[in-house]
Amino acid sequence: GQALQRFVRLFDGCLWSIDVFVFASFEKALNAMDQRKNYEDALVNVNKCILLKPYHIPFYDLRSELYLNLCDFQSSCLN
Repeated sequence: GQALQRFVRLFDGCLWSIDVFVFASFEKALNAMDQRKNYEDALVNVNKCILLKPYHIPFYDLRSELYLNLCDFQSSCLN
């Protein structure tokens, strides 16, 4: 659905084997954030994405947004 479209747009349609795991973590993060407002769970999954794709800037943007939702302003600025 929407998470897959957002993910494919981030990766320009290129999916490798590691990207499948990253996508699963990214999808869990979006679902936790959008549907359940569970920002801690979303943060765990975004951190997994960053560990596997440390140079992918949009993951840091999402993590910064999550820190803002958690009122952790210093961490948000660092991302």
